[in-house]
Amino acid sequence: MYRFTEAALTLVDLIELLFTKTAQKSRLAAEYKATNNNETSSFVSAGTRSQSFHSSNSSHSKRSKTLSYRTISRHSNVDENLFGLPLHLKERQNDSFAKDPDIIITRQKLFKPGLLRGEIPSDCIDKKRIVIPPEKYKELLQKAKLLTNEEEQFANEQEKSEQKSTLEAVEQRKQKMREYDLNRVRNERLTDLEEEAKKQAESLLQKALEQRQDQEDEIKALNEWILNAKIQAIRDEQILEKSLIKKEMAEEELRLDNMMELERQNAIHIQEEIEKKRKQQEILGACRVLEQIEENKQDRLLELERTEQENILATQRIADENMKEIANREKKRKIQEKMRIELNIANEELRKRREIEKEKDRLMDLKIMQIQNEKAMCKIMENTTSSLTEIDITANLECFLLLTES
Repeated sequence: MYRFTEAALTLVDLIELLFTKTAQKSRLAAEYKATNNNETSSFVSAGTRSQSFHSSNSSHSKRSKTLSYRTISRHSNVDENLFGLPLHLKERQNDSFAKDPDIIITRQKLFKPGLLRGEIPSDCIDKKRIVIPPEKYKELLQKAKLLTNEEEQFANEQEKSEQKSTLEAVEQRKQKMREYDLNRVRNERLTDLEEEAKKQAESLLQKALEQRQDQEDEIKALNEWILNAKIQAIRDEQILEKSLIKKEMAEEELRLDNMMELERQNAIHIQEEIEKKRKQQEILGACRVLEQIEENKQDRLLELERTEQENILATQRIADENMKEIANREKKRKIQEKMRIELNIANEELRKRREIEKEKDRLMDLKIMQIQNEKAMCKIMENTTSSLTEIDITANLECFLLLTES
């Protein structure tokens, strides 16, 4: 029952929205026709003016036989009621159009030099008048009116407000119907069939949930298997890659060992050749070698002396720099010590000055308190002499003394 009510409400809302949209479209079409009425009329007049006199007479005879209007353009926006369509005959049969008198539009002929045509194409001699109902005439007048920007904006705002109010009313009705339906469902007891249907629905829902849980467990297991397979495949690839890397490294080490062995053998061969040449030239160049050895020894001694001298100079320079650094540190220490002593002296003077000022303030406070006590004593004496007895005076004096002591 609740679903039926919802469907009925939805159907009513759709009908109301359909009527609202239809009214909006008709209003927009009226505005569009009103704005384009002048352009369409000029277009029709230009098309009629382009025809010759002979063709206009022949077409006039044909139109008088067929009694129908032939538009110049398929996209013409001119209202067809102006040309005497048979639609007005059906409308006149309705009782709603008989309340007001009909408005009659008479066809007129337009004569110009070399041109003879009708403002409204005439059908025949007996059909010179078009009968339009009053409501249609008012609608045509409304369409022919050109709206300003303010009026158009006002019309749009009014249309939006009407649409909003319509939607609010629809929503209120829907809410009210829902409340009625909910109250009815709450207060109404379920029948045996409804109880059975409810139990079946609950059992089906429970079965669906159990089946879904089983499927989820199977899916989880499958996902876990897939993940394990992927992990195993990745692990196998890593192991294979490691074995390939080890094999390549072993091959590279073997190649390097072979290259080193070849280099060693070449070096041995070269060394043997050198040794052979050296032995061959040893006898001839013995003196020269000895001279060179002596020269090299002298050069080494000179180099050692120069290096030792440079080391001595560097050590002396470092010692001088250290002495300068020590002197600078001592100078800075003395300056800091002097500044510390001066700062201590200044702090001591400031402390003494503060103590003196504090003592002055204390003496000043005592003096002020003494003056205040004397004034209070005089005031009490004056009050007691005029209004109190001697006993009251002594009591007041004791109270004053207690106050002063506190």
